[in-house]
Amino acid sequence: MFDFLALERDPPQAGGSVPFPFTALLRRIAGVTTPDQAPYRAVLIPLGRSLQRGAAAPAFFDFPRVVVAVDGDPREAAGTPSLALRDRLYLGYQPRANVIEVISYNEAAGRFEFQEVTDYRAGGRPTVRYARRAVCMACHQNGGPIFSRGVWSETNANPRVAAAIRHDGDRYQGIEVDRGIDIPDAIEAATRRANQLAAYQWLWRTGCAAQGAGDPAIRCRGQALLAALQFRLSGQQAYDAMAPSFRDDVRGVMVRLADAQAGQGLAIPDPGLPNRNPFSGNAANVTEVADANVSAAFDPLVFRAPLEIWSWREPDALSRRLVAGVAAFTSDADIRRLDAHLFATATARGAPRREVALECDVGLTSLGNSRQRVAFACGAKAERRSPLLEGSLIVAGTRVDEGVIGRMAFEEDTGVGEALRNIEILPGTLGATQSRIATTLRIARNGVHVRRSDGNAIETVRLQWIAPQSGANVPVNSVRRANGTAVITVMEDFAPVRDAVAAMQDRTRDGTTDALSAAPFRRAAVLSTLERKLAMPSRSWCCLESRSKDTIAIDDRVPGAVDATAPLAADELAFYRNCALCHRSGNPVPANFLAGTPHQVRANLAHCAERLYVRLAMWDHAPEGRAKTPMPPATALRSAGISDPEWRAGPDLAALRGYVAKILRSESGKDVSPESLLRTNYERLRDCLPRGG
Repeated sequence: MFDFLALERDPPQAGGSVPFPFTALLRRIAGVTTPDQAPYRAVLIPLGRSLQRGAAAPAFFDFPRVVVAVDGDPREAAGTPSLALRDRLYLGYQPRANVIEVISYNEAAGRFEFQEVTDYRAGGRPTVRYARRAVCMACHQNGGPIFSRGVWSETNANPRVAAAIRHDGDRYQGIEVDRGIDIPDAIEAATRRANQLAAYQWLWRTGCAAQGAGDPAIRCRGQALLAALQFRLSGQQAYDAMAPSFRDDVRGVMVRLADAQAGQGLAIPDPGLPNRNPFSGNAANVTEVADANVSAAFDPLVFRAPLEIWSWREPDALSRRLVAGVAAFTSDADIRRLDAHLFATATARGAPRREVALECDVGLTSLGNSRQRVAFACGAKAERRSPLLEGSLIVAGTRVDEGVIGRMAFEEDTGVGEALRNIEILPGTLGATQSRIATTLRIARNGVHVRRSDGNAIETVRLQWIAPQSGANVPVNSVRRANGTAVITVMEDFAPVRDAVAAMQDRTRDGTTDALSAAPFRRAAVLSTLERKLAMPSRSWCCLESRSKDTIAIDDRVPGAVDATAPLAADELAFYRNCALCHRSGNPVPANFLAGTPHQVRANLAHCAERLYVRLAMWDHAPEGRAKTPMPPATALRSAGISDPEWRAGPDLAALRGYVAKILRSESGKDVSPESLLRTNYERLRDCLPRGG
């Protein structure tokens, strides 16, 4: 997403470039989002937990890190590609390091990518590259963004942090310095939604294949798509879960997961980090590099237990989550287009209508000045147990000012959620005869038609009641009862979507489209196929085609073999086996002490010995008693299939610790014992690499 959104190509440049300064990049993002929403949420974090946390030392509050989450909806404009942007782009900008860290959704791959913009400075030549994924996944354990839980004390939502940030005026890098907790709260919410995208993709790709990778999987995805469109069109309130096709092809497949998958269910990793206050303790000021130390309790490297487990033995819940997940891959603009097209074409071809007549109890409450509140509760029978239509409106003379339908249901409803709720009544007019008052309610939800769980539109709701006798003045707040009726007209305009999805299933079977294949759910591929079948006006789509061939450098490879011309000792090779994936690279962060010739690596290990000693010694401590996260981190060991007990008892840990202890013992003039290092603030220890290394 970042490649398509941020890289400037007009005028053409070799590979494109990222807008500079950072405020220009934020303007670029704001320019593609709807003007009636905040395009992004941003906070300032002087002392955080990113890899760049020490870059501004000791001037932490002169150069706080800017963290941005894009949670605005995209703007639909003629001639511009349609994209789904909400919750799919996150930026971390450290001005002192001249680096932007990017987490950006890749629609073609169905996952988030980790990228870096380096040399991002005035006069620089910004380069966008993919970061080494294994390094990022150590903290970003679900392959997505992470963020602190409330009350977000390390951000400028903390008044003390905001007061310490040195800035001109009330903004820094275009971001307000003084702001409340609503902004980090919104970032945390976006992060939680983003971290479920991987689970939704798993249900789409693998969950739907529990009964077979061929036709059963295609039908499962097709019916999940159909239900997701119903869900979105209903304002995310209902879909037809009891339709035979959904019951058989979606729920029936989810039932099979209990036998097809191991374990209890689909584990959803926790993207939330514990709240951390950089001003904890008695510190009067925070100005030293030691203040950037992150203790183990707050380190994102610590393995986080699943936030929840979606049980294999709950097929109804898994079905609902699949539907909600597919719905989450669409945008509000997609649904507005679909709704308008279905309604217009159905009106033009005279689609069938169905009327539902209800009897109503009406309560008229005088509000004074010719205004009154009209409350109605309607059902199919006088002895109904709960109203099928319930709401109220405010009228003044012959005008309807406003109102709400609190509940609209149908006797045959079988959709999840069943009743439609909180439907806005728009301003309109009243008609009156000598004995009756009537109005055709203008209703909508977020600019689209109100729709049932089966996808069909509510065309009109006509309400009438017996006019009360006029005469004496009616006291304010007095209530009069009246009998009335309501007629709900349903236009059956959703049938073309059913036909289109059936055709998509057929075309996926014969290989002429991959929209419902085992590929990730790709909004552009799926919805463009659907819209063509519905004969909707064409539009350009984002973001499936590659733009990265000339633009993005890839740094996701496993480090190469050690130079065989300079043989290494067994204990030195243990470092390469267990640490090279993160610490043998061209980037200084995390410390690349295994980069270079064997001679250079030995010098780096010697310089890094104090910190290595502390990290390795942490394996002697229980998790709750650790001052720092041990290395290699437990997440890396789990990825390699090594348990904590196996690692602690294994030869490699002994070799690493022995090598580092030997270095420390050999250092001349050392006035502290190795064990005293464990009682020292980690950030006061010797840098892991020489300055400039």
